[in-house]
Amino acid sequence: MIRKDNVQAAISKGKIAIDVVLLPPDDVMDICIEVNKKIKDKLFVLKKDDFVPHNSLCIGVVEEKKLPDVFAALTKLKDKLKPVPITIKAIERAFGLRKSDGFNIEKNELLIKTHIMILTALKPLLEFQSGDLTILFRKKGETVSTIPRVLQDGYLNFSLDNYHPHITLGGKGAQWDYFPINCLAHRLAVFHAGEHVTCRKLLFEMPLR
Repeated sequence: MIRKDNVQAAISKGKIAIDVVLLPPDDVMDICIEVNKKIKDKLFVLKKDDFVPHNSLCIGVVEEKKLPDVFAALTKLKDKLKPVPITIKAIERAFGLRKSDGFNIEKNELLIKTHIMILTALKPLLEFQSGDLTILFRKKGETVSTIPRVLQDGYLNFSLDNYHPHITLGGKGAQWDYFPINCLAHRLAVFHAGEHVTCRKLLFEMPLR
């Protein structure tokens, strides 16, 4: 039998995939969820409490025992981080190895600055490449079969000059005709990431003021 005081020690040796994200406001989440509902061949179903619509800022792998350090590093940035204006003008269609359409987010100075600040702050704490399926979140009875490309190939190859802000819509054939979608993202969050870099389990959230 495993003693209770050894359980935490066992857990602390584990690693998980995390996604540090901007969460869109509720009205834009509602649009994402509505678009996802009409996709016939879904990879996943978007909701506000699981498979949450988001714009990734930094994706990596962390030892679970270092999660408090990740949260502390983000909290230290609190006075520097500001709400980020988001503009969506089109749906970007899945192509190549991409399996899902997405709302393409225009790059702006504050969004890029936020991405760089968070990546710089977390770089000493994270790994950016992994082929280990066990790092991905799954509920009891769920299975995962693929490592996200950004982790398989190394997230640093998709960051900085190659940073591509978007909101994944969960499948191909997404439809929405009312552009632009403009909003202000004022919530920063960290999720335990699932397959397809989905935001599954909320680990940390911080308002941007």
